[in-house]
Amino acid sequence: MNTLTLTMDLKRLKSFFKEVDLLDYFFYLVILTFYIGKAFKPAVFLVDIVFLIEVYKRKDFWQRVDKFKALIWALFLFASYLIVQGLFLVDYRNEVLRSTFEEIMYIIMVIAAIYHFRTIEQLRRMIYVTWFIVTLVLLDAIYQYFSGHDLFGNPLTSYGHRLTAWKDKSSLGPMLGVFSGILLVAPFFVENRVLKTLGWIIAILLFIVIVLAGNRSPLLALFSALIFLMIITKYRKIILTVLAVFISVFLIVMNTNPALSVKYKALLNPTSNSATANRYHIILVALQIIKDHPVFGVGPGAYNKYHIAASHKIDWKKYKKYQVKYYMNHSPTHTHSVLLDIILSYGIVGFGLLLYWIYLFFKQFILQSEFSKLAALSFFYCITPLAFSKAFTNDVWQYMTYLSMVFVIAVAKAKESY
Repeated sequence: MNTLTLTMDLKRLKSFFKEVDLLDYFFYLVILTFYIGKAFKPAVFLVDIVFLIEVYKRKDFWQRVDKFKALIWALFLFASYLIVQGLFLVDYRNEVLRSTFEEIMYIIMVIAAIYHFRTIEQLRRMIYVTWFIVTLVLLDAIYQYFSGHDLFGNPLTSYGHRLTAWKDKSSLGPMLGVFSGILLVAPFFVENRVLKTLGWIIAILLFIVIVLAGNRSPLLALFSALIFLMIITKYRKIILTVLAVFISVFLIVMNTNPALSVKYKALLNPTSNSATANRYHIILVALQIIKDHPVFGVGPGAYNKYHIAASHKIDWKKYKKYQVKYYMNHSPTHTHSVLLDIILSYGIVGFGLLLYWIYLFFKQFILQSEFSKLAALSFFYCITPLAFSKAFTNDVWQYMTYLSMVFVIAVAKAKESY
């Protein structure tokens, strides 16, 4: 009976994909290219172009987004501030404008998702595509862990047990975490029992790979995001069970792999590990830069330009144990704190505008249904203070944050037709 049902479901999949339009395909391309270098930026640009052409041809933009006008205007206001900041309010225009251009691309992608996603069929197609892509990457990641190199023969990074997707890529832990929300909610929208089970298996494999990757920040972010999710949703028992499974896997891996054990035990005593102890110095410098540029900030992507000068301004006699001489003459790329990074980059004015549109996003999408809340796990994962990242301001984390919003939008709007 299950085999027959699965066969019928696969036939239904074919009919689903017959209805796919061009913008759907480019959204799938954005998900796929996320793992093969920086090609996701051109893919996002193509989404934006196709979206703008479609809006121009159909001339129905405001009718289709009527319920979300306030959010769209808030995003437009925030994007306008970023442009003004990059052109007139910062010292390092080239660096800031590069990050600003990328962020505006992602903001347009989010608006395109609000405009485009409407039905449960669109969401299911995205779920199947995501399952397929994440499964391929998970298999490659597991292969890497045991073989020491990826399917193309490229070795792992110098971090040892941190997995990479392909050559010159960041560790796989934070990269895969962005899909946690859509994977968690996906089985609820799939009718076939076999596919539901498959979805849960993929979600569990995702976490195992994040643990094996040996990167502490994604784990802290994912645990804190799950706890936050447990507070705001009614699926507390399910999430508690998921947490119990995750923590069990985490403890097993930590105690059976000596290399990972050293990394993870540093969480209990941060100053025993140089990677975490050095963060105190970086954070103190970030606070100094915020003090020097409180209103408009220094712009996204410019933190390292100010780091050395700010380091020498601090009276290190007060913070002897936090001073790292290496960082007196070397600039890290970011503050290792989402909150500090946002305030430092955008200033108080930009931070206020950011909070305003995030509030509207919560109100109009995340809080609309229990499914939307579950799908928002990825969004919480990106913005949690325990994620040592650049959630909105720079690099791949910037993209991950906005991609997670696309997933939430797709789920929230599909729920209206479910």
